[in-house]
Amino acid sequence: MQQLENGTIVVAGADGALGGAAFEHFAAKGFHVIGTGYAQEGVNRLSETALSKRWRADVHQVDLASFNQCQAFADKVTTANPHIHLVFNAAGGFRYTSTVDCSQKDFEFLMQANFYSCWHLAKFFVPKMQKQDSGRIVFVTSRKTQESGQANFGIYTASKAALDAMVAGLAEEIKGSKLTVNLIAPTIIDTPANREAMPGSDTSKWVTTSDILNAVEFLCSKAAQSVSGSTIVVGGGL
Repeated sequence: MQQLENGTIVVAGADGALGGAAFEHFAAKGFHVIGTGYAQEGVNRLSETALSKRWRADVHQVDLASFNQCQAFADKVTTANPHIHLVFNAAGGFRYTSTVDCSQKDFEFLMQANFYSCWHLAKFFVPKMQKQDSGRIVFVTSRKTQESGQANFGIYTASKAALDAMVAGLAEEIKGSKLTVNLIAPTIIDTPANREAMPGSDTSKWVTTSDILNAVEFLCSKAAQSVSGSTIVVGGGL
């Protein structure tokens, strides 16, 4: 990925497993990284790590499901930074529930985590990034949206399918600019939470955070400058 001295990378959901890996990955490469975290505890932890490693990085507490908080965050970031190289949303959520048994709380959680967060970031960053000479937006969907239906995954898949549809439309809307928007569709990601939730699984077939970040880097490269509205499946061995 091209190194830009004045480039800034936004990692939303940097307090999660994938987001934390992305935050560290890009900061260690010398990029100016701006992360978001939902809870103050996670924000403090990331800030302390960045300070100890002398990274050019800072972290903001942002509820990505909040329209107003995302607007204020995007305004602050784009005002202070002349070039946003990448907006990567690593936030998301999962609930294993049937359509009938899904509670309103779980339904709202899935839509907020998997769709609203991406819509808010797109809504407030796209207008600014279209004015640049380049820019990349990458969101994380799920390979479930490309498969046939599966019991107890319907509401989760619906929240990701809404994201897929939004990105397909957004890619058409920004044609003519050098800004691109794409999706990464992983299978099961090898994280501590997934290992705890699925003990005894063959984790050798799972996708690593490095696998996903390699795909993100490709989408940020010159080789992918004409790739927009696409979904890259990172399937591992599944």
